[in-house]
Amino acid sequence: LAQAMAHELRNPLMIIGGLVRRIARKLGNEELGEPCAALVSSVERMEAILREVDEFVSIPFPLVRLQRIDRLITEEINQNRQHWQRRSVSPLLTVMTPYVIAPVDPRLIRKAFSMVFREILLSLPQGSKLPMSIQDRDNDLEILMGEARPREHFCDLHDAELQSRQFSSSLFLDVAHKILTDHGGSLLLDPRSHAAFPVIIRLPRTYRPEGPLAPAAGG
Repeated sequence: LAQAMAHELRNPLMIIGGLVRRIARKLGNEELGEPCAALVSSVERMEAILREVDEFVSIPFPLVRLQRIDRLITEEINQNRQHWQRRSVSPLLTVMTPYVIAPVDPRLIRKAFSMVFREILLSLPQGSKLPMSIQDRDNDLEILMGEARPREHFCDLHDAELQSRQFSSSLFLDVAHKILTDHGGSLLLDPRSHAAFPVIIRLPRTYRPEGPLAPAAGG
């Protein structure tokens, strides 16, 4: 369905985008004006969303191997450094367990972290701190982004309790949710919150779904 909708939207968007850019080139930056600049920005935003949809429908099944989750999170924090700096947000990761290895597809899990980061940044005030922690939760690794709250209130992204929240339809979170559930994990949010923050990610220490399993890599 997502692929079909993206296909139907792409053709008219190409026409609109071409016309808007032609007008923008004729006017030049000085004469562009706020309305035309807003049109260009909106077209670029829609094009970016369609690229995200294309990536969403083409997410491969995970090829997992043992990885240090703290290392993957740190790498993705560094990869998004320019986004943190733009908003003056300070991410801080605290590891509260020595058992940080889990079977994951490193490329896909890093993408899931990136999607969650991008959604969180939309709601964090300028100059905020973003505490993150990795800890044990039964047989899972739990990654908490934000301040700790009673876990029993959190629910899955697609739970009925979150349907009234605007962030529950976020494409970023949908991509992250798809990747995490393909790993047998979960993406949990607080229905009492008005934004996608705080967030809990849980990853199993043993690979649950049936699927290809790559050779384990050294820690």
